[in-house]
Amino acid sequence: MKEKETKCGRPTKSGQLEIQDKLQPYFANAISAFATANETGINIKTVNKYFDQWYCEIKDSQQQEFIEKTKFEKERAVLAIDNQLLKLYKIQDDLEKQAIVTSSKVKHAFEKGYYKLRAQVVGMIVNLISTRINLVNAVTADASLEQKAKELIQENGLA
Repeated sequence: MKEKETKCGRPTKSGQLEIQDKLQPYFANAISAFATANETGINIKTVNKYFDQWYCEIKDSQQQEFIEKTKFEKERAVLAIDNQLLKLYKIQDDLEKQAIVTSSKVKHAFEKGYYKLRAQVVGMIVNLISTRINLVNAVTADASLEQKAKELIQENGLA
């Protein structure tokens, strides 16, 4: 255990940088504030102040990355649905073309399977369109938080 610093009051800017440089390795290695204060001799409140500040910076950074990643993944999902819809529309067109060129001899057997298959394709198209609409209209985390903040501001008369 190091001898505790006896200086009182706010350190200079260079002193703050020295403290940060001294504390950074402990924070990076997930050493507790208590153990860090004991080891470095820096006041526990000062250690907590810097640890809390760095934790908030990391959390805010990760939250922003999460929001951006969520938006990107949402866009990718919409594009994937669009690609699947295009394939299903092509299958639907191919089925209709096949129905037109099928000879009358096999038409009866073909029609039974055709209508069943066509109904399945139409059902898949409808499901994908519904899923796409829900996805496009889904509120992202940042918009939800912004709306909640506005509501709280209005409720508390801060606007």
